[in-house]
Amino acid sequence: MATSLEHLDIVPGFTVAVHRALTEHILLGGAPRSIAILNGTLAGAVGLGLRLWLVGLIIWVLGHF
Repeated sequence: MATSLEHLDIVPGFTVAVHRALTEHILLGGAPRSIAILNGTLAGAVGLGLRLWLVGLIIWVLGHF
């Protein structure tokens, strides 16, 4: 009896339907959400903070594709 209680990952007769949105990664423009936010933040900081608009656009484009 003790050996059957050790495997608790599968419970017989108990299933739960999970929505696909809870199991898949959130993508923004085809990139994972955290990478897209980091890319936009870096490009914005360079483009606006350092006033290097062209470099900021290049970082954004290269990071997005």
